[in-house]
Amino acid sequence: QAIEVRVLELTIKEFSNNACMKLDILGCHKTNCFDVNECEQNNGNCEQICINSQGSYRCACEIGFDLLTEDGQGGVHIKDGETGLNALDVIRYNQTCVPRLCANLSSPKNGLLLSTAKTFHYPMVVQFQCDFAYQMMGASHLKCMQDGSWNGTAPFCLRKLAFSYFNLKLEFFFPNK
Repeated sequence: QAIEVRVLELTIKEFSNNACMKLDILGCHKTNCFDVNECEQNNGNCEQICINSQGSYRCACEIGFDLLTEDGQGGVHIKDGETGLNALDVIRYNQTCVPRLCANLSSPKNGLLLSTAKTFHYPMVVQFQCDFAYQMMGASHLKCMQDGSWNGTAPFCLRKLAFSYFNLKLEFFFPNK
């Protein structure tokens, strides 16, 4: 049977090394309980999506993001002095959403990756550039997609072949004598 309680504090003063402990809690027994929608207040402390259920709730993330379940996930770290479990923590387990990571990229040979980022996550777009006298083969931009993949492959840079055609016309003038 369900009982209605606002705050329940138990203080155990003496407990021997027994394998089990039985607690009997007396209270006002109810025949039914009304669900409290935790999502109505501050979105249940969920960063993106709060899903209410009978007697509980859970957080979820939008497409392209994952719920933080461990420190360092997606390059996101719990701040010093915080646990990730308290409501006032900046980053919280099972409430904070982190963008999905895409594979690391590097500059193509004879070219540059125009980004200072160490990791690449949804929905970042990166740009490539080839050195002077080299031509890009492939897309100059790539986007990190919501599933954590790139929308194409990194380009490469090929040496440009320079052909010059000159149409040379020579005229000679001889002074009249």
